[in-house]
Amino acid sequence: MTIISRLITIIIFLGTTVSHASDIHISSLSELAKYAGKSGHVITMEPGVYKLTDYLISDSISARCNRKVFQYITFSGSNNVFNLKGVEIELDTKIRTLLNPPIHSDEFLVTGSNNEFVGLTIRCVGNGTSPGGTVLQVAGKSNVLKDITLHVAGSYPYGYGDLFGKGKQAETTIKHRKHSGLLVTGNETKLYRCKVYSRSFGHCFFYSTTS
Repeated sequence: MTIISRLITIIIFLGTTVSHASDIHISSLSELAKYAGKSGHVITMEPGVYKLTDYLISDSISARCNRKVFQYITFSGSNNVFNLKGVEIELDTKIRTLLNPPIHSDEFLVTGSNNEFVGLTIRCVGNGTSPGGTVLQVAGKSNVLKDITLHVAGSYPYGYGDLFGKGKQAETTIKHRKHSGLLVTGNETKLYRCKVYSRSFGHCFFYSTTS
């Protein structure tokens, strides 16, 4: 095979790969969870409100408890684009109570690198509480978040500030159940026009990156 023939073959292969990767359209949280673990794709989700309780039913919650899997969706893949414009995930906080995760367990987690997320809204509803976790943690390297909106609720107490103290249990008058918004631990994370509306006892946004 000549050099020119090899180049033509490579170009055709790359073109086929890009075309296939850019033509993924989904319309459910189960599909989103599936592609969250894959790499090298452009995923467009149909706009709408998606209830987490339709994806995590009681049987799957019990299975997660047994496997000690406390995240709702983990984006472990890399080099993806998630077009989530007009997509809202309704997060019933009672799921957190049922899972009863360890302290500081996050709910949606990005561990992959070089991903771009555009337009997602996550809205907490209900009266459940979280033992100190965040709605979203970005842990992978070089991820980009654009126009992401978090509506955070689900803590105990809320509306009293530091009145009852905070920190170690011996230093407080009641046992807190914090629920925070966005935690960034991955290096080179970029945020554009992201918003956190917090009605929760906890951090709105905080970061802790490695050097």
